[in-house]
Amino acid sequence: MEELKSYVDNAKLFVDLVKKEPNYLHTPELAFFKEYLESMGATIQAPADDVSATTDQAPEDAASKTENSEPEMASEPESAPESEVVHAVDPEVVDGDVEPFPEIPKEGVEPDYEKAGEKKMAANDAKASGDYDKALQLYSEALLLAPSALTHANRADMLLKVKPMRPNAAIQDCNAALKSNPDSAKALKMRGKAHRYLGNWEEAAKDLGMGLNIDFDEGTQELFNHVQTYSAKISARKNKERNEALEKEKQEKLAKAKAAAAARKRAQDEQDERDRKAAAEAPAGGMGGMPGMGGMPGGMGGMGDLFSDPDIMAAMQNPKVMAAFTAAQSDPSKLAEAMKDPEVAAVMAKLQAKMGGGMGGMPGMGGMGGMGGMPGMGGMGGMPGMPGMGGMGGMPGGFPGGATGAPAPAPAPAPSFTDDVD
Repeated sequence: MEELKSYVDNAKLFVDLVKKEPNYLHTPELAFFKEYLESMGATIQAPADDVSATTDQAPEDAASKTENSEPEMASEPESAPESEVVHAVDPEVVDGDVEPFPEIPKEGVEPDYEKAGEKKMAANDAKASGDYDKALQLYSEALLLAPSALTHANRADMLLKVKPMRPNAAIQDCNAALKSNPDSAKALKMRGKAHRYLGNWEEAAKDLGMGLNIDFDEGTQELFNHVQTYSAKISARKNKERNEALEKEKQEKLAKAKAAAAARKRAQDEQDERDRKAAAEAPAGGMGGMPGMGGMPGGMGGMGDLFSDPDIMAAMQNPKVMAAFTAAQSDPSKLAEAMKDPEVAAVMAKLQAKMGGGMGGMPGMGGMGGMGGMPGMGGMGGMPGMPGMGGMGGMPGGFPGGATGAPAPAPAPAPSFTDDVD
């Protein structure tokens, strides 16, 4: 709440300033505030016409003055450093003094209030007579005898009156005073005045405003109005720079997000294209011999007609079918196990139908030779018959474009009718 009160008090002082100088609302620095007031339905007084005072002059003289006149800050470069602007418009701003500064009394020293009082009285007399150097010396002696916030503030006052002025030393004294008494109005006013001479406009406005809240006086109010003129411009400039920086950061983040999204899409498109090409260029893989199936005639020739059938080719893309034939190449008995799967069995039925073979009787069926490989793969030899079924006749060579099939093994002998058959 204390911080809020400070802002409210400063706002009151700012409003008082605008009441006295309504033209401030028409400066670029306060354009945002003017727009806000207008958005709330306020009517802003038109700016005073500086040329109106020349109406009694001859037309030629008035026109000449109008053409040659420029605003007070017209020559200020927009990006000029703050210190350069201050020195250009306020000749009372000085360069800061450097150490050594007057001694700050150590804590824990036994105070001698009687002697300190005598020194302060003599210092006040010297100050009244205009002998600021002597007053400065006497206040310093009084502080060493009995430190107090008021004596620190009085010495700071003298440091701003001696020649050359010593504003940095004055700020040190005011800091010491406010450390022991944060509500010292004189210390706040003296520190604000010191900041004003250094061109620290925002710090000066803050300290002077707080000092006026505690103890109002016309002289400090006048100084505050002068300081506030520059402080408002600096604050507006900083707000503008901060907003521009935030907007720039926002745009940079947005650009990075867009670039990242575009890169992800590009990578996905490239991967999709690679997958498409790989699928188009992938060989169809060989089909091994099919054991245990009867009714396929031996000695079949080329298989070009078989694999020109789109249904057959589509069925052969089924991963389960391809896995069954691949496994059968190393262990033909696995095909019989794979045919328990309805999808594999359906493909085998299509192949049988396409090749025109039928399932033979239980005994004595011819064996099936090795089927030639699909383009680029060798065939597989024939398989012996399953129990109760004759071996399948051998199929010759590879499919068109493929390697020659492996020779079929000799068909297994047919079981006799005396064998036990489950």
